[in-house]
Order: sequence, then C-alpha cells, then structure tokens
Amino acid sequence: MLFFWSIFAGIFSYLTPILITEAGYSSFELGLICSTASIAGAISDFFISKFFAKSHYTRLYLYMFLLSFGGFVVLYYSSTLALFILAMILWGIFYDLMSIASFDFVGNDTKKDENAYSFGIIELAGDLGGLTAPIIAGYIIVSTVNNKVFLAGTLFLLLSFLFFLFLKLNDGVKKDIKKEYVSHRKTNVIAELHTWTKLGRIIFPVLVVTAFLNFIDAFFWTLGPLYSLQFPQHAEFGGIFLTAYMLPSILADFVVGKTTERFGKKKTAFLSVLAGSVVLIPLLLFNPPVVIIVITFISSMLNSVAWPAVKSIYADYIEETKTLDREIEGLADFFNNIGNIIGPILAGICASLFGLSPAFGILGILGVLLTLILIKVTPKHIRVPK
Repeated sequence: MLFFWSIFAGIFSYLTPILITEAGYSSFELGLICSTASIAGAISDFFISKFFAKSHYTRLYLYMFLLSFGGFVVLYYSSTLALFILAMILWGIFYDLMSIASFDFVGNDTKKDENAYSFGIIELAGDLGGLTAPIIAGYIIVSTVNNKVFLAGTLFLLLSFLFFLFLKLNDGVKKDIKKEYVSHRKTNVIAELHTWTKLGRIIFPVLVVTAFLNFIDAFFWTLGPLYSLQFPQHAEFGGIFLTAYMLPSILADFVVGKTTERFGKKKTAFLSVLAGSVVLIPLLLFNPPVVIIVITFISSMLNSVAWPAVKSIYADYIEETKTLDREIEGLADFFNNIGNIIGPILAGICASLFGLSPAFGILGILGVLLTLILIKVTPKHIRVPK
C-alpha cells in the first residue's frame, strides 16, 4: 500500500515545483508556496492528536486517501496562487495522516525490540516508491507537464487504495501481536498544549534532528526537479538527480537495524547527518552534472540511515508511555512540518541568490553546525514521563 502511495506522492512532489515555475513564479515564491503545505500540516498535527486520539490507523489511512485524491485534482487545475496554495494545504494534511497512521501501526502492533526493523521495512516501501516516482515523471515530462503524468499518478493512487482495502479486510486477524492500548489523554485544549510543551522540552534534541531531516528532504524535492530546466539538453536530469537522492535510502533500510544495535539510535542519527552534510559542502564550488549526482548519492546514503533510526526512537517512546502516544506522534509530525516549512523557503532564497548547486553546499554547512551542537548538548539518556 505505502509503496504505490509513495509513487503517487513522489509524482505529486515532482510536478509541484515545475507547475509553479511554469506559471511564472520565482524560486523564492516557489519556496513560499511549497511551505504552505507544511504550515497546514503543522496546524493539523495538534487537531489530529486531539480529535482523532482514539482513531485506528485504518481510519486515518482512509482519510489520507480521500485528501490525496482531492489534492491531486486541485493540483491538476492549478494555475492561480489560490489553487496552488489549496493543493499544498491538502498535501500537508494527507501526508501527516500517513505519517501518524504509520506511527500508530508500528507503535501498537509490533514488538518494541523490532521497532527499528519495522520502520526500516516501512521506509523501504516508501523509498522504493520515491525512487520510482521521479523516473516515471521525468520520463513522461519531456518539455512540459502533460495529462499522461496525472493519469500515472491517479493509477498508482488507485493501486494503493486496493491494497488498503486488503489491509482493512484483514485487520485484526493477528490479535495476538497487538499491544495493550490505554488512553488517559486530557480533553482540555490548554491541558493538551501544556502536555505538548512539557513533552517537547524532554525530547527536544530528537525533535530538532527530525526537523532537519525533513528540511533536507524539502530542500532536495523543491530544487531537484528544476535541474531539468537548468539543463534543457538533458530534460531527464531532474529525475536522475532525485533518483540519486532516493536510491541510497533503500540500501540504508537494510542495515539500519544492525547499525542502531551497535551504536545506539541517537548517535546513529546524529553522526550520519553530520557525515552527510560534510559531503554536500563541495557543491559550493563544483556543479558539473556528474559531480552533482555522485555527491548527492553519497550524502543521501549517509543521511538515510538517520530516518528509520529517529522514527524507531519515537516508537520506543510510544512503547514506554501509552498515555502520550498521540502527543508523541503529533510532536514528531509538528517538527516534520517545521523542517518542511523552512526547507522550501530557504531553498528558494539560496537558489535565487547563489544558484542551484551552491544552495546544496550551504545546506551542508548548516547541517554540520547543527549536528555538532546537538551532539554537544544531547543527554545520553532521555526518559519520557509515564
């Protein structure tokens, strides 16, 4: 289900910056428009954790599909600022629903000592879809966006929905693996905000690295498709660039479980982001397509180890405290959205001022500075309240 949905989502992401640029908006305006998706997602995080506290993951996935289809229809007809923003708002909400539903599945239906492996498998399905999407979109889009790419996106969304129906029909077959679910959440909005603030202070370093990982992802997906416009003699370059970005994550998904067992989850996440950021810095000076592809591949290989490691940390927290599972999921997605808000804006600013390749070198410098600070200030053990 998530494999086919990720192909749809990747096509959606690939189309968006091209459509906005073809509509006459600058790189800076592109970043602002794309950031509205995560602003909407950040707002929705609180309400999902409050009003859908007892919703099963199958229901959350159903809402995800409905909004996915609606967002794609709006994107198809988008030619004005209002429609682009509406498409981004729907994107932000349905992506959050996918993330929270997946957290709910792993946090409540798998064993704690298998959380890293479980997220590795989920990431693998999503990464395979994300790898496939730019290849498909880049192949179909030769000189401009056409109806074929929208038909392809719709087809993969329908295929994903068919597997969702299979999941729903088979839900509850293996009741023996389901963990005990207990909920004692506050219903008062002020109390909920207080819980978010208190919990957020405790797990803040993990939330920061979560935001930065999404910052990196937004940076790549905002500027990556524009490479096809910068190198018109190689129209497929935008797809190749994003393929080089997505491919390493598939390889990392196979090793993350063993890596976290040896080095610990927080250390694995921080050091992999640090190394991946260092590799990007040479793009300040070099911009031949082959160099860009190689550096992107190596950096992504290092960064990709951090994704399932961080998600498994959250799954551990959910396992430790059932009364705060939705709050943990909501905070994680809230910081996902913070990264996705800042990422497109800064990507647009850097690309406008310095060009596409130097923008990624600046991203590397920011990553080095941030991870060095996190390594210095993060306590060895973080305990969430029961």
